Amino acid sequence: MSRSATSKLIILMAALTALVAVFLFVNPARADVGGIYFSEIMWRGSSASSADEWVELYNPTDEAIDLSGWEIFDEVKGEVMVKIGTGEIVPNGFFLVANNAKDHKFSKGESVLNIDPDIIDTDVSLSNENLQLSLRNLSGSTVDVAGGGKPCCGEYDGKIASMQRIDFSRSGSDDEAWRPSIERKNLDAGVSDFATPRDFGKTIISLDLEKNKIRLKERVNLHFNYSVFDPLSELKTVRVILEKDGRIISESSADFGVEDFAFKDLGACPQAVIYFYDRQDNLWTQESFGLLCYQLSAQIKFYEILPHPKDKDWNGDGKQSSDDEWIELVNFGGEPVNLAGWQIRDLSGKTYEIGSSEITLEGFLVLSKSQTGLSLNDSGEKLWLFDPEGRQMDLAEIGSSSTKYDYSWAKWGDGWWWTTVPTPGAVNQIIQPGKSVQTDLDRADESEGKNVSVSGEVREIERTCLIVGDSTNQLEVRLSGDYPELKVGDQVTISGLTHRAYLSAFALSSKSSQQTVASSDQSVLEDQGTIIERTIKRKSKTRLKVAARNLRRLTLGKEIHRSRYFNFRRLLLSYLGILGFLMVILIYDFACRK
Repeated sequence: MSRSATSKLIILMAALTALVAVFLFVNPARADVGGIYFSEIMWRGSSASSADEWVELYNPTDEAIDLSGWEIFDEVKGEVMVKIGTGEIVPNGFFLVANNAKDHKFSKGESVLNIDPDIIDTDVSLSNENLQLSLRNLSGSTVDVAGGGKPCCGEYDGKIASMQRIDFSRSGSDDEAWRPSIERKNLDAGVSDFATPRDFGKTIISLDLEKNKIRLKERVNLHFNYSVFDPLSELKTVRVILEKDGRIISESSADFGVEDFAFKDLGACPQAVIYFYDRQDNLWTQESFGLLCYQLSAQIKFYEILPHPKDKDWNGDGKQSSDDEWIELVNFGGEPVNLAGWQIRDLSGKTYEIGSSEITLEGFLVLSKSQTGLSLNDSGEKLWLFDPEGRQMDLAEIGSSSTKYDYSWAKWGDGWWWTTVPTPGAVNQIIQPGKSVQTDLDRADESEGKNVSVSGEVREIERTCLIVGDSTNQLEVRLSGDYPELKVGDQVTISGLTHRAYLSAFALSSKSSQQTVASSDQSVLEDQGTIIERTIKRKSKTRLKVAARNLRRLTLGKEIHRSRYFNFRRLLLSYLGILGFLMVILIYDFACRK
């Protein structure tokens, strides 16, 4: 081999050696296998003093390790913070380096430490803004690191806490390797700080309730996702309590590690509290979770919408703006409904989730844009209503409102109408300027959901219907189902709730097949729980139709308001009629003269 080739080989081997040295010794984010780790850092100080700080090292091996000559290096300042003169860390043990002794007096009191540190060095000073430490062995190699900028995990439950290592497989510069300590070990009695110097401490890695929405009056299943740093396997039991106003509604206990808890149906909306107990049945920690209790109903609907506010402060915030847009819901059902978890979605896909708001029977809920954040398009809009289980319960399609300043889009009967008199929180009124209200509105002239009673004498009887009333006001009742035998002259009463009306009829449907007939001297027919609909009467007869199904859909409203106007079409038709009549006379006269 030539001298030139030999030189090149030597240079190549030197480069490879240097590269190996870089990977083995220079990389600070990686600890040596079997090395020593930073395990706990009290970087905030304590309630006694901000200088009451310490650093804890941990030896995970089964052998004692001599720390003599090792250094804790401040990477931010670029200098040695603490040089360990002599010291040994026992197998699976800890080594505590502190700023002060356990009985050191600070201005606010004695150090919170209740143990003697392995090393006391007043140069232990940990930054609250930029914490970057490295642990170097006797040869100067980096064994471990801690922190990589602003330190994390310095508080728990509103109190000062140490920064506790819970994952030694991650670099100590990764915040995910640390959690705040939530225990107190080797501290003075009565202190508020959380720390476990020279000891393992259990801590919560993660804890959440997978689904906090529950349906009232049904069996409840709760799943808690939790992970705990418990290296000594001290935890034994998990207990979940459902409580309301300090009163326990239900509870369930299981071994540590179980995450699913079942409870019987609930009539009230509680909060869930999860408790962790150790093997001595001592409470370790607890966490509360609010539950969102929802109800389902097919009777919650859109009722009135104002998409283009202009001259009125509808939401009462002291100014007129687009925030005055509002959406109104109505409860057509037979019981109050809590709308927690219900959602409204607009055409753009934006969704608003309603909080815990109860809407009473025949009640209303008005939601302004300042609450929902939903902006209604003036060129036309669509709104969807979803229940807490994601089912679509209603759809409102709104026409262009670009010229409908302060008009509302209001439901009346089975249709929607523009009205100049918005009524948020009240029954709708349909008032339109310059024209009469369409005849179709007559079909919706109704009063639904009200207790009404229809009484009269049986005037005629046919196979499927009967005429009830007197000589001036008769009702043709079409029946379905089995009714007691009746005869002409019987006095009958049918009572129930109003429902949906039509032009000259209203429907009656029975939700119960049980009917009773009173004593023979009274002969009263009662259809228990019937739904009755009232409409405009046409002349002397109103027809009643009886359906076999239960129709409990309610539309609120009593009166149609018509505005005054001059009917030019009728005047023109009258004029043309008179003109035509005169033309006929003139033609006839002309023909006769000829």
